[in-house]
Amino acid sequence: MMLYAMSERGMDMDRNEAFPAAQIAAVSARLAWASLQLTVEKIGELQVLVDGQDADVEALRVVCSGDRLLIEQPVHGVSLTMVTGHWMQIRVRVPEDWKGSVDLSTSSGPVTVQGISATTCRLATVNGPLTAHGVVCEELDLRTVNGLAKVEACEALRVHMNSVNSDWPVTLTAPFEQVDANTVTGSLVLTAPVTSVRCGYHTVTGRLHTLGVSLQDSGASVTMDSVSGDLSIGCAQ
Repeated sequence: MMLYAMSERGMDMDRNEAFPAAQIAAVSARLAWASLQLTVEKIGELQVLVDGQDADVEALRVVCSGDRLLIEQPVHGVSLTMVTGHWMQIRVRVPEDWKGSVDLSTSSGPVTVQGISATTCRLATVNGPLTAHGVVCEELDLRTVNGLAKVEACEALRVHMNSVNSDWPVTLTAPFEQVDANTVTGSLVLTAPVTSVRCGYHTVTGRLHTLGVSLQDSGASVTMDSVSGDLSIGCAQ
């Protein structure tokens, strides 16, 4: 369903689409500058809700190929005028019992994933902020260049992070098997319910800090490679 409304920004469009959740095992998004939020709701179908200027909303591809739902924005080069002069909000709503893989990427728009249970959750951006809140998954993978990134109250066996200069506040609510990070100047602040870890930290000028956590030769693994980023590991009560 597509609805139109006139605002100060010009002609706006609402676009709502629904898909049988049982037939979708993966949700992927390839965006340039739109904001994206994926949440869990008490619904029976997987829904994609889009709000933005009419030309941008019409150009957005929302297609189901096999068991994969793809949300894709045409990329013709991202300029400052495009980012500030256009706007589009995309919200993906999944049922509470849905569990699949999530792979979302953007150039400059914010991406937020909240409350989902997934096999894998991959979030990537160049400059836009990334937020994973209340996510339960086997593998959590976040990649950014300059965008802010947060992992809040998540449960994951394996967490992988890659950035140039972004700091990483990471809070896990359950024990993990592996956390690894690669940065140039960004720092990692990890808080989890663990009292000991096996740590591999390689840096030129960064520093290692621990609070309530001892370093052992076995157990959960925390590794980090950085030029000047600090690594802090704390025990969550």
